[in-house]
Amino acid sequence: MPTEANPHHYSNHTKDDTAISQIEDAVDFPHTGLIKALSLGIRGNFAIKDSITGFDITQSSSSSSAVVVEAGKIFRDGLLTPSTAQTTFAQSDFNNTANAHHLLVVDFTNTVRIRKFGDGGIYGSASNVVNKIPPYTERDTIIAIISFTTDGFNDMKVQYLTTGKIANSLSIGYATGSSPNQVYDQTMSITGGSGKTTLLSEENQVVLKLNGTGSSNAFQVTDSADQLQFAVKGDGTLETDLTASRALTTDASKNITASSVTSTELALLSGAAFGIGTNNILRANANLADNDFLRVDGTQIEGRTAAQTLSDIGAIDAAGAISAVEGEATLALAGSVTVAAGQTFTTPRLPTVSVSASTTLSEATHAGRYLICAGNVTLPPTSAAGVHFTILNTTGGNITVGRNGNNINNAASDITVATYNGVTCICIDASNNWIALGV
Repeated sequence: MPTEANPHHYSNHTKDDTAISQIEDAVDFPHTGLIKALSLGIRGNFAIKDSITGFDITQSSSSSSAVVVEAGKIFRDGLLTPSTAQTTFAQSDFNNTANAHHLLVVDFTNTVRIRKFGDGGIYGSASNVVNKIPPYTERDTIIAIISFTTDGFNDMKVQYLTTGKIANSLSIGYATGSSPNQVYDQTMSITGGSGKTTLLSEENQVVLKLNGTGSSNAFQVTDSADQLQFAVKGDGTLETDLTASRALTTDASKNITASSVTSTELALLSGAAFGIGTNNILRANANLADNDFLRVDGTQIEGRTAAQTLSDIGAIDAAGAISAVEGEATLALAGSVTVAAGQTFTTPRLPTVSVSASTTLSEATHAGRYLICAGNVTLPPTSAAGVHFTILNTTGGNITVGRNGNNINNAASDITVATYNGVTCICIDASNNWIALGV
């Protein structure tokens, strides 16, 4: 429990009191400590009431802890500072001469200190100065006067020079009326509250005037890490922390956010005409439905069903395509045809080709056909694996199938086809070798 509890006002000069009264006429005589504290207070340096125990003092007879001062907060130059630390002073921090006075202050580093005569500089070298209040150091904030008496340590007298300030608001106004009868007229107030700070304007306009017209003149809003969130610049431009080169939109909560539309896309939309033309915007007409194909209709886009699209381009559907193939007398396919596994392919007949004697066979003319040969024939000099020729001898004698430099049945020999007999020659590799079936 403290021996002197901070009353949060200018107090009696007393000791051993936890309910210290206000300064009193004919008891607490004027001294320069009062003037010094008032002077600093006008400047904006004074103790405030941030807690019940702020700057409470506990005295003891211990040489190492004669005075313990609890943590507290002050205003310095009108700005609330962080809390000071609990501070302990030894007997050696005081002048132990009767009626020696000391200033308990918070210095500019937010450290609680004792100002006393004999510390050199403005405090001189004599420590036995009595009945005088020592000066303060520039930017000090005075908390109390502590006076050494004949009662010694643990009985020093304390006079608090603190305040009970628990709130701080700001009024902005101007002089209205005619001199000498002008009066104060408030135009704005700034007040604090739980979870918010309110700027209340009592006029029609709130004007924030920058000191120039360039991009370096700016009103900025930052986050707690000093990251810019929003700025209004003197040249009329706005800067934000939103994604660059994006169009702005509002979300469901009416927050402005960056959309996926890029500035390039936005530039194309800006000023673009509707209808057919370079960089113009196309609009749908009333005939567009989901899953439609699209067709330009004058200056608009219309929807077309699959059937309409086939008609538009003169095409037929799959069923129609099969019917069309079935109706063709001949069908020449440009690519390969593969029959799926487990399926069959049926052809009632193969075409026949009459081949005169001494003909060299070719894939384009003779392969995959029945060849009615009138004499000797020769296989092509080059071919591809799988090319095959079915050679039918309808003459009254034997005919020869020339190998044309390649092997037949792994032999470098021509083969003979007897009268009214046949043979099928199949190319088996890239070396143009052949296997003959039926010989």
